[in-house]
Amino acid sequence: MRRMMIWTCAVLLAVGAGLMGDAEGAAAAKPTVEVSGVRIVGEGYGKTRHGSELRAFNWSPGTAVAVLVKNPGGGLLELDRKASKLKKLADDKGTDLLKTSKSSAFGARGFGMGSRISKDGKACMAELVSSGVPAKGAKEIVASGTMVFRFATQKKTFTHKNVALKPGTKVKAGAIAFEITKAGKPRWGDAALEITLKTNTDISGIAGITFLDAAGKGIPSQEAGGSTMKMGKLITVEKGFQFKKKVTVATIAIDYWMDMKTLKIPFDVKATIGL
Repeated sequence: MRRMMIWTCAVLLAVGAGLMGDAEGAAAAKPTVEVSGVRIVGEGYGKTRHGSELRAFNWSPGTAVAVLVKNPGGGLLELDRKASKLKKLADDKGTDLLKTSKSSAFGARGFGMGSRISKDGKACMAELVSSGVPAKGAKEIVASGTMVFRFATQKKTFTHKNVALKPGTKVKAGAIAFEITKAGKPRWGDAALEITLKTNTDISGIAGITFLDAAGKGIPSQEAGGSTMKMGKLITVEKGFQFKKKVTVATIAIDYWMDMKTLKIPFDVKATIGL
């Protein structure tokens, strides 16, 4: 039976990283990348349709290195997992965890799906993952590569007053034009009104959408799902909103990032079992 163990460690190494790409000069202080934790799980016991009958920490076999990215100037919006590159994930015994890792539908090799950005946009917690485990006796894990972020700091609000919340109504925020395609009682739930905004433009530049009454006070609403469909260069995006009370006219305030850029942060970190 392969060993089952978990390592948790404090910050072990911080590596300054320069800005590259389109975000040159965006922040006064350079970002840093540091190890925040390590998880290693070996094979379990017994077999079921969904894996082992008994699993350490109820987790699948593999290795995960959590890294904390800090950007003092803020502006981090989202980690682009597809554009980011994990060049190396290995132990000090020469085990290449990227080669021993098995691919899976849950992304068992590369950047994990659970990355999170802090509310102030100054930090991101991400995981470097592999379904492989270090060799017996290994004491270190090293990782290097480049993380790519959507990055922006300048936001502008486009306000549209007295908007009729009915199909056919059009509003615009920067280069993004929306149209209300649906409005009425939702099929499920007890909301009084649900509307659908549709556009044929990428909405990654949208920071938020709020609805206000005639006095400028916020109308309680919540997002009600959405969809994005791409066919070549064509894109269709739908975004739904639900209201507790029926609303026929509202002011729509759309926050738009005016300086959306790409921020590339290279990293080269090392983790050991020592705290």
